[in-house]
Amino acid sequence: MYGIASFTKTKNEIEIDCITVDDILLQNNLTHIDFLKTDLEGLDFEIIKSLGEKLKSVNVLQSEIRFQPLFEGEKSFFEICEYVHKMGFEFINFALLDEWKLNTSDTKNHRDGRMVWGDFVFFRKLEAGSKNFENDLLKQILIAKSLHFNSYAAFLLESNKKNMDATLYKEVAKEINNETFITTTLNKFFYFISYFKITYPIRKAIKYIYKRSQILQQHKHLIP
Repeated sequence: MYGIASFTKTKNEIEIDCITVDDILLQNNLTHIDFLKTDLEGLDFEIIKSLGEKLKSVNVLQSEIRFQPLFEGEKSFFEICEYVHKMGFEFINFALLDEWKLNTSDTKNHRDGRMVWGDFVFFRKLEAGSKNFENDLLKQILIAKSLHFNSYAAFLLESNKKNMDATLYKEVAKEINNETFITTTLNKFFYFISYFKITYPIRKAIKYIYKRSQILQQHKHLIP
């Protein structure tokens, strides 16, 4: 579909010994995982499922999931999302999305493609008053900030203000609102001009050019 068959041929097979997530936890005297990131070329769901009930104590999960299964036995994204949802998580955002150009007789003149995979980010739904609630909440806020989900980090903090110590609240607020002067100024500027209708088509045009140029750059090896 994408003209990449020459890149997916088997060159060699090597048998290796694997280690489970449980083994990693045991070897490092860990009882739970705060942030689990998987990028295992089709095996992500197998690792997620292998955690069993331990998955319910993970605070944030980031996994590479394909909208269109590529590897043998790989599950569809909606099956994985359904499973993760049943384990108490909700999808928040993508850390990355990748769109591939389809292989056609006129590929070089196409600027669009098909969304193939993304780094899905799920946050576990926390219940106020539950065991370790404050610790888990703080970890989720800081992880959201580290993933550049600034809005969600602020939302988690502000929506739980009544459940936090006032001093701690101020300390965390200061930590997540530490943008540079230039970034803050640009954010306010673009927020202001977004109210003017004339800027909408300009913004859309710039976004379109940037996105399509990025696709072209990523897959330039497919263009004759």
